Amino acid sequence: QEYFKVALLLRESIFLNSVLTNADVWFGITKGEMKQLEDIDLSLLRNILNTPFSVPAEAVYLELGCLNVESIVKSRRLNYLNYLVKQKKTSMLYKFFITQWKYPAPKNKWTEQVKEDLSDFVFPVDLDYLAGKSVNWFKNEVKKKAKEFTFFSYLEKKEIHAKLDNLFYRELKLQKYLYSELLHE
Repeated sequence: QEYFKVALLLRESIFLNSVLTNADVWFGITKGEMKQLEDIDLSLLRNILNTPFSVPAEAVYLELGCLNVESIVKSRRLNYLNYLVKQKKTSMLYKFFITQWKYPAPKNKWTEQVKEDLSDFVFPVDLDYLAGKSVNWFKNEVKKKAKEFTFFSYLEKKEIHAKLDNLFYRELKLQKYLYSELLHE
């Protein structure tokens, strides 16, 4: 009865943590490259559920209650941003970061991407605001907002699939029937 919980834990600890190593500092990743990562992840999740390729991605993610790769990368970037704003103002890392934040170079899109991530997760694009928040508070808020952003994104995409019309979701979490004892008898 713990099959799906364990499978998702393994996905996170082995698959995602190895594939997304240093994702918090990736910049210039294209939509095509992100789609390749999403496709690999989705293939793994479809194998976990033993579903055909024709099952819409939104349904897989909504049933399993998990974030997609893009939202995980956004979360990691935002947590790294919080780490950067907490650096001593005299440190080389902080000075380099602030320079990029104020004067983004055309080839380095990281700061522009993280500003977009802040907006997607409904955070103010304000470094003083971020600096004033505790690390734990910010991590918890990022986790909460990532879940909300992803959930509403899935619901939006779900609307274009007629076969999902009769499925309703209140939140992004593993659906109860997937950890029911009846499923595994």
